[in-house]
Amino acid sequence: MGQVSLRILYCFTSSYIEPFFSLQKAGADVTWRLTLSPEDKSLAIYANGSGKFKSLYKASLIFERLRWGKFGKYFTLILRYLLKPFGGSLPSWQKNGGNLLVDIPEGLTFLGFKMLASMDYASQKQFDWLVLTNLSSYPVCPEIREFLAGLEPSVDLYAGKRLPSDVNRGISGSFVILSSATIKRILMNKHSWDHSALDDIALMKLTKQLNIDPTFLPSVTLTQVTSSEEVVHQVNKGTLHYKCGPFLKNNVRQDYLLMRILFKLLNA
Repeated sequence: MGQVSLRILYCFTSSYIEPFFSLQKAGADVTWRLTLSPEDKSLAIYANGSGKFKSLYKASLIFERLRWGKFGKYFTLILRYLLKPFGGSLPSWQKNGGNLLVDIPEGLTFLGFKMLASMDYASQKQFDWLVLTNLSSYPVCPEIREFLAGLEPSVDLYAGKRLPSDVNRGISGSFVILSSATIKRILMNKHSWDHSALDDIALMKLTKQLNIDPTFLPSVTLTQVTSSEEVVHQVNKGTLHYKCGPFLKNNVRQDYLLMRILFKLLNA
């Protein structure tokens, strides 16, 4: 298998709603972005609160609360029915500097549209690989690049951090790697995306339908760690991703502090 170009796009979910807004203002993404290769790009994915889904926003908030209750499965089915007319289309998006602004409201119901918009952008700009992550994560960019160097983007790849539940045998939304081939297949079958499920669960369901098996990659979860001495023994060569939270201090998310510790250890 020959050497291929490695144009990697990193997209991380952000929001003007807490806690992500505070984490981004604190620079949670700055440290790992310093390790990007010149060929790589990164984008923060925001909802701009507009678009044809706006009318469903209040209803979606109600259903989000109800579907976790005693009769949640019924409300999930209703939400799936309400969102079905929108399942075959992608939301509009606009690139503004280092941000991708998606024409959707904010909320868990619309997370899948953020993921799909990221794929659409990566496909249009002809990136070889898409890495999806969040502001509580430290993707180890040099290790990811080394891992992808021996792979071909024209072959399916759905890889990343394993979901914690054995029921959901898929990849966590905190760290997902998709090849350009897999992105193309997902976008061709976007009408089958289940928008009543969270983004990573919906992705798991669709890849299963497409017979794309998950590849689980090395990831370490760190929480409530306050010093480099406590982290150093958990840093391993070949780890591609560290989940840095939720790290709480005085009930405020401090995930970025762990990311700064990791940056110093990994780049010493």
